[in-house]
Amino acid sequence: MRRGAINVLRGSVPYVTQVDNREAARGGVAGESVVNARLRAPQALRTQGRAVTAEDHKIIARQAAPSVRRVRCLPAADAPGAVRVLLVPDAVADEGDRLRFEQLIPTDQVLASVTRALDERRLIGSRLVVEPPVYQGVTVVARLSARAGEEPDQVRDAALAALFRYLNPLRGGPDGAGWPFGRPVQYGEVFGVLQGAVGDALVEEIRMFAADPITGRRGAPVDRIDIGWGALVFSYRHQVIVGPAAPEGPA
Repeated sequence: MRRGAINVLRGSVPYVTQVDNREAARGGVAGESVVNARLRAPQALRTQGRAVTAEDHKIIARQAAPSVRRVRCLPAADAPGAVRVLLVPDAVADEGDRLRFEQLIPTDQVLASVTRALDERRLIGSRLVVEPPVYQGVTVVARLSARAGEEPDQVRDAALAALFRYLNPLRGGPDGAGWPFGRPVQYGEVFGVLQGAVGDALVEEIRMFAADPITGRRGAPVDRIDIGWGALVFSYRHQVIVGPAAPEGPA
């Protein structure tokens, strides 16, 4: 449920005249369907309650926290025999596909539930680290030219929507299933996404910056932003400027 969706009292409460949910609902899940039960049964038989392979860890983590949208299992680089389980919670965007950074951090309750479930099933002698992935902020600054008859505001809105949708850890990427872990962001693909979204408008210039979504700091413009093996992208304050098309030269 999105932020601000609750604004009506179901019953009278003394001294209360208005209600409002300041944050979007999170953490809840719908009841299990028959289709999901049919999918879960083979998984339960496969794992036999043990976390051995990376897929075992993912299955058990999802069972322990159904509100988690994505799970990634990696060996811990700094500790032989340790396993990193990265959790990405599901989130409802406030506007379009624009997510707030805090929505992508699992709650302490979710981290504890998954840790407890995996700890009971891990191999003896192995260590376990359950945490959110690293998020690499990406800021795109683009300059576009609107064709005659096009509304600059509509062109700007379409361009921003395309950027926030594509550079999205939950629903972005080439297949719309969430940006792939470790996949770099390249100038050419961002250019193509923008040009495909704005129709006859012309993408004149693009600049990409690696940004820190916590501090807001960003680096110099680059043509490629590398993403760590266990990291995802996060759209951070894209900017789109739309001006009139350049006049055509003499025939």
